[in-house]
Amino acid sequence: MGNERKKTLRLLFPQWQGGCNPNYRLGSELLAWLAPESEQPTVRIPVNQTSKVSEEKGIMARSQLLEQLEATNHIIEAHKPDRIVMFGGDCLANQAPLAYMNERYNGELGLLWIDAHPDVTTPKQMNNAHAMVLGHLLGEGDQAFASQVKTPFDPKKIMLAGLEATARHETEFIQRKGIKIARTEELETNSNLVLDWVEENNIKYLGSPLFNMEKTV
Repeated sequence: MGNERKKTLRLLFPQWQGGCNPNYRLGSELLAWLAPESEQPTVRIPVNQTSKVSEEKGIMARSQLLEQLEATNHIIEAHKPDRIVMFGGDCLANQAPLAYMNERYNGELGLLWIDAHPDVTTPKQMNNAHAMVLGHLLGEGDQAFASQVKTPFDPKKIMLAGLEATARHETEFIQRKGIKIARTEELETNSNLVLDWVEENNIKYLGSPLFNMEKTV
């Protein structure tokens, strides 16, 4: 980018249907309110706050979530930012920004996934899509979502930081993909595991969604 000023897009996305929990709406609003003011644009993603949800093809609110994903993709493409700050609701809100940034940087985006959960579940194990987002970013899971990721992430450029106990299908997925893990207790005293991962994989750009650190979904 040279000395050009990089463009940052701030997205306010009060998505709640991914976890079927309306409280996620408040979380996104609070994040946006707490964030320092900026000259960079803030765009609200349209979300129906009163719509009823039902299961479709093993996923709750599948149609609504796909519509919101498409709307987010259109907004991001219209702005073509160099950076994105997401004031999100549930975890699925991060799919479009992260997919765009990995494509923007030619698949070289490193992803520090700070979460107690790996979010690689599929409709076979759960019907809440907020627990599936990392699987989509790797090109797996429900293909209507995964197909929206034009440049799937390189598993070597992903680290799961703060990971707690995992279910069998999650452990198998992580091992099959060879994704690096740094558990909570390993990061309590230093961040060397993260720094070593960045250096070993020559990570030039880094994205880092920060989710809740509770031990239960």
